[in-house]
Amino acid sequence: MEAAEREALKADAAAAFGGTASAGGTASSGYADSTTAGPASPPASAWSLKDGLDTVWKELRTSVSERVELLTLEAHQAALALAELVAMAILAALLLVFTWVAVLGGIVYAVIAAGVPWWLALIVAIVVTGGGAVLLLLRAKGLAKYLGFRASLRMMKAASHDPRKEPPPTVPVMDGVAPTPAAPLH
Repeated sequence: MEAAEREALKADAAAAFGGTASAGGTASSGYADSTTAGPASPPASAWSLKDGLDTVWKELRTSVSERVELLTLEAHQAALALAELVAMAILAALLLVFTWVAVLGGIVYAVIAAGVPWWLALIVAIVVTGGGAVLLLLRAKGLAKYLGFRASLRMMKAASHDPRKEPPPTVPVMDGVAPTPAAPLH
């Protein structure tokens, strides 16, 4: 709210309660002094409930609008930061893969230099790398069960359960004659 609007509201409020606020902060009666010529007149601006509610509504709309704009800007900033984080994580993973390949190549080279046949060193490297990958994939598969929100879905399905939509219970067939389904009790 601007200072001029605040001053106008203060003046309106003071006028509603029997006086007007002047710029110096003193209050006067709002009517002409007895020393001033002319009849007494009512305050220049009378405060009304409608004006007050309009002002509150305007303030509320402005406040909500500013908060929504701030939330939108922060969400945009968070989305950009998330995209950058994902890109950096992918690049870091690629660098780790290249590092792993270099370390494994150095180990294989050292083992070959020690006299182990190259094919055996290569098989050991493949088994170690493949075994690690299989363990990681099994762990990922175990964690994937938490992605479906199973408990929440179960709870929502139970809450939306309507017994009137169930098929009526049937009585087992006796002597080759099937009885009619039992009517639901209401």
